[in-house]
Amino acid sequence: MFNNPVPVSPEQHSAIKIRQQGTIEHLVDRQFTPVFFGEFNKVSAHYPIFFVYEEQSKQYRPIAVFGLLEKQNLFLHQGRWDAAYVPASLRSYPFSIARAENTDDQWMVCLHPDSELVSTTEGQAIFDENKQPTEFYQSLTRFLQDLLAHEVASVETTTLLQQLDLFKEEALKFTDSSGKQGALNGFHVIDQEKLAALSDSDFLKLRKLNALDAIYHHLSSLDRVSDLVRRLG
Repeated sequence: MFNNPVPVSPEQHSAIKIRQQGTIEHLVDRQFTPVFFGEFNKVSAHYPIFFVYEEQSKQYRPIAVFGLLEKQNLFLHQGRWDAAYVPASLRSYPFSIARAENTDDQWMVCLHPDSELVSTTEGQAIFDENKQPTEFYQSLTRFLQDLLAHEVASVETTTLLQQLDLFKEEALKFTDSSGKQGALNGFHVIDQEKLAALSDSDFLKLRKLNALDAIYHHLSSLDRVSDLVRRLG
């Protein structure tokens, strides 16, 4: 995720404004970003979707991959994002949602104060003169609440996939235009053989979570690695 997020509060951020027009230079070295199962159908059309294991949560998280080298983003072109769909976690910037410390079900809205979109002189205020949320911030909060719902559903789905032992480690392997081979380690994918061998009852569990379409979108998205190679040149 982005660096240094802090919980939003009217006491600390009453003067904060958000610029509506900014650069996307903060994404220059953004090699991947978290995505939600609910957007796999759109993400898979442009980016390969892998899973990474997070030691802190002991869970797997789906990500969209933007580059084949460390801190590489192949989707920035002349200051613009070069794809029809931008993952939701990027569209919420400079805000994000995070789990409150020492809780399993409490979440908070966070701000990335170092963003070039954050100002005290221009842009949309997030609190009014009475330190009440503005309409702009309320609209943003509703969007973040939608993201939270997707996050909760994604965690539920990845937990089930983990319980069914459907993840396998698989490096992202590629060969560039010069014939040089490369690989990114630490990635995981759904094991198709184990998926096909599931019992009817376990398969039904995935179906009840509406996870099957997302799984197939994930598997089809792996073909997008070749698109990254073409962008690499």
